[in-house]
Amino acid sequence: MITVILDFVSTRRDWMFLVAFLFALAETPLIVSVFVPSTAILLGTGGLDS
Repeated sequence: MITVILDFVSTRRDWMFLVAFLFALAETPLIVSVFVPSTAILLGTGGLDS
């Protein structure tokens, strides 16, 4: 799942901030944050941005 999302973001750079925002938003509720690998995706999109 992480590589698919990072591949999507790397090919479509204009979606990067929206994807990062949605995963940061998904990290907020406790139950959802257990199942969504937001930390890896946020670090990966940050690495793609620089």
